[in-house]
Amino acid sequence: MAQDGSSMLQIDGSYQNLHQRSKGSATTTTIYFPLAGANVSYVAVQFGGGFNRRPLVAVRSGSLVAMGNPQQNPDGSWWAYFYVRADVGATFDWYAYDTLAPAERGTYGLQVMNAAGEVVFDSTWRAMRVVGIVSNDGISGVTYSLPAGRTYAVAMNPGGRAIPTGPSAGVVQSFGASVSSGTITVSPFQVATIAGAVSAANGPVAGIILDVTNY
Repeated sequence: MAQDGSSMLQIDGSYQNLHQRSKGSATTTTIYFPLAGANVSYVAVQFGGGFNRRPLVAVRSGSLVAMGNPQQNPDGSWWAYFYVRADVGATFDWYAYDTLAPAERGTYGLQVMNAAGEVVFDSTWRAMRVVGIVSNDGISGVTYSLPAGRTYAVAMNPGGRAIPTGPSAGVVQSFGASVSSGTITVSPFQVATIAGAVSAANGPVAGIILDVTNY
């Protein structure tokens, strides 16, 4: 499903649009990587259960934040680590999306099914609203400008860089995203140092920007 900035929605008749299953706020509790003036703190966040697939999670943070791969608990619920380029106490909001099973359809409003009987869209759930694409070369940062007055969150892979700093030393960077009104910044930040020979490597970043206004 895509939104063009108005109240109109474009629904693909075959693609299973994702819908919001859970959301929450979290605060970092522990220093992950200490660096003068550039500390990185982290926290593990539980997304809950009931997911049909591995959740897609978008984040809204005033500081650069990167999410680790979602992991499944023995009881079937999901969780992930979040790493924030800020001291302990940094807060952020998260939004977890999933497909809907036919049994989860609403009993009013608009429901769209595809030829396979899968739920494509259900107006009684909060559908994922994609308003932008995140893409960069995994080397430098990038900034995206969207209309102010809306609430945005970013879902992306954190990419990563290995950078030699000497014959037997280097650093590792991850890419994070921050949101300030309509400005979305995707930029690398250091998460580790390496003692030993390092080969330069760049992992590209890809993702989506979501409109989570009133979500």
